[in-house]
Amino acid sequence: MKILTIENGLAVHAFEDDVDVTITDSQVEVGNPLLYINMDYNSSNCTLYTDVTLPDDYTVGKYTFDGSSWTLNLGWATPVDISV
Repeated sequence: MKILTIENGLAVHAFEDDVDVTITDSQVEVGNPLLYINMDYNSSNCTLYTDVTLPDDYTVGKYTFDGSSWTLNLGWATPVDISV
């Protein structure tokens, strides 16, 4: 897997190994052909790690990643299901 983290190491996106991810000065481009562009992140505020094994209970925002180890995000709260 590939993991995109922001400045504090928070894991914000996970991608399969075969998905192209390009980080430029102004955006993150995903896919070839291009599937989407994320303009919130760029080369100055995120890092892409490759060959990553996700925690079994991985969810966006639940963990930080420093390139070698995962740490539970202390600000994580399990989402509440409010469906009726």
